[in-house]
Amino acid sequence: MVVSLVLQTTKCLGTKLNSTGPFKRLCHRTFHWAFNNSSDMSSAKEQLARIAGKGKISLEKDEDTGIAVMKLENEERRNAISAPMILDLFDILSDLENWKSGKGVIVWGGPRFFCSGADLDMVRQLGSKGAETFSATMQELLCRLFNLPLVSVAVVNGRALGGGCELSVACDYRLMARDSEVQSVHKRMGVVTGWSGGPRLVSLMGRTFALDMMVGSKRLGAEEALRVGFASALVTPGHQALTEARDWLKGQTEGAPEVIRAMKEIVAFSHESASMRDSLDLERKHFSALFGGEAQQEALDKKIKHNYGH
Repeated sequence: MVVSLVLQTTKCLGTKLNSTGPFKRLCHRTFHWAFNNSSDMSSAKEQLARIAGKGKISLEKDEDTGIAVMKLENEERRNAISAPMILDLFDILSDLENWKSGKGVIVWGGPRFFCSGADLDMVRQLGSKGAETFSATMQELLCRLFNLPLVSVAVVNGRALGGGCELSVACDYRLMARDSEVQSVHKRMGVVTGWSGGPRLVSLMGRTFALDMMVGSKRLGAEEALRVGFASALVTPGHQALTEARDWLKGQTEGAPEVIRAMKEIVAFSHESASMRDSLDLERKHFSALFGGEAQQEALDKKIKHNYGH
């Protein structure tokens, strides 16, 4: 299966603006990290549908506040992302992209754990042949999350490990429980980031910080995360974190939905660039080369992820 990065049609925000000159960046372009065609994406979904797995992602929308809650539900595996959960994410993002009264979305994993990355059973079933499609699929989904016309907030309870760290940086904000941690454990698993997390860490926090997190596998606690700007606020651990996050996001998104959505679209458009797309392409190539390799297989055999930190 061949994958590539496709830039969709340019549409200007007014009939008098054209795509050249000083007003070029006022044009609304929708960046799309995708397969070459719909049949390739359908094939990827069919491949995921054949992989057994537990867990789901649920969505609850509040029409009164315009705030939605997306919850990872795979507690037995520390909210590891399984194939069924990836399929759920396709549908949820489509719903949120078309939610005209929406203003914000909270991503959380419940009171105990945020997300531990990819489900290891799914990783074994995908193997090295499925690596590039898997990476492209997750890059596509997390880029769609990042570019939603809604303000997104990751609420981190417990730990965000590996792909969980990548999921958190695909949100506009991170609110961390006071006893929580974020850590990129890809090195210990014999791979690199593959869900857009590497380029996003550099963009968010800079080169040195990204190296500390990725190469140094730094464990980033909540207090330090707030101090360096990775987290926007600290919340009370457990169920209370969601209540406080809702209140925080309501304050951030006070105003008319069409205004909030327009502002978010402006920010998202201004942030994305050709260099980011190139970075994602490079990230996926490295991920594909390492996925299913000797270092990862050794880590899988030793169950490093589940034993790490104990």
